[in-house]
Amino acid sequence: MRILESSVSHVVVRTVNEFNIDFDNLHIFNSDNVSYLKKAFNNTLSNIFPLAVFIRCNSHIVNLVASDFKKSFVELNEFMKFFQNLFYVPKGRKSKLLNFLESRTAKKARMPPNPTTKSWSAWFNSAIYSAKFSLVPSDFIKEVRRGCSIASHSLLRLEEMYSSQELKKKIHAQLELVKVKAPTILSCLKYFQRRMPHATAVHRVMQSQC
Repeated sequence: MRILESSVSHVVVRTVNEFNIDFDNLHIFNSDNVSYLKKAFNNTLSNIFPLAVFIRCNSHIVNLVASDFKKSFVELNEFMKFFQNLFYVPKGRKSKLLNFLESRTAKKARMPPNPTTKSWSAWFNSAIYSAKFSLVPSDFIKEVRRGCSIASHSLLRLEEMYSSQELKKKIHAQLELVKVKAPTILSCLKYFQRRMPHATAVHRVMQSQC
């Protein structure tokens, strides 16, 4: 940990020198939520930059809020995971889904975003997609099932979920809630990930969104 703190301090000081910034003109040290960065500032950098204050990265804070928010949607998380699993191996399913959707909406369709990627917005975009197509009609699941001699665990679980009125109601209610709340969270994530100073705008942005 001390090695990391020392390395961070060395890199920061070197960078400030390279850009010819006066130490007294550095007012904010903004980092993510890794503990050794906070310690590096408290133990070393706060003495080198006497007018600076430590501020945690706002996008990381919003992402922590978003992560806790997602944990509450147990049934929806299960549904999105298993639905995404349908397209990992079998050939032709992606085009089958796109054709299925286009035949019912008369619009150009696209594949659902993968909710498990490292992108902070992926889960929300996937949920919004699912809400738009109302869980994807069960007819598609039946169509996939007819083409399988051996059904995968994901396919069998999706069939179970569609056959349960209670589960369908829960997932639908969760999708409706996410559809309302997701745009606000996505807007904050997008704003705070922009490569521009925004430390002084945090209160205004959060107040306008919440």
